Amino acid sequence: MSTKAGQAHFDMPVLCMTATLPPTRRQDLEDLALRVYPNSDERTSFDRLMRAETHPRYLVAQIESEDDAFEAATAGIARGERVLWVVNTVARCQRIAKKLWGVGTKPLVYHSRFTLDDRKARHRQTVDAFRPGP
Repeated sequence: MSTKAGQAHFDMPVLCMTATLPPTRRQDLEDLALRVYPNSDERTSFDRLMRAETHPRYLVAQIESEDDAFEAATAGIARGERVLWVVNTVARCQRIAKKLWGVGTKPLVYHSRFTLDDRKARHRQTVDAFRPGP
């Protein structure tokens, strides 16, 4: 039974707290006539929240050419920026990481072929690398 179906069939109080509720999940809750706080009217009274939600935190760019992506990534790193380069195969990840090492950059590699414990550690390192600070 899906979560949505379960919520529709059981009468129970639910408290869901998250800082990252996707619009589709929010709509699912509203479709079930559940109270979502803050609603659109209440949100206008939270100026700080509204500014924080709409403040651009990341620059996301899809770059078709691997050479162009490599140039953009190394230029960003040279400026002291944090770069997250996402690719869809482990082999490509490993090839790009090797190329980055070759120009003196030390990439943090994180992919599915690591053991579970290593993936957890790499996940933590990746999240920590993007936290505010040096």
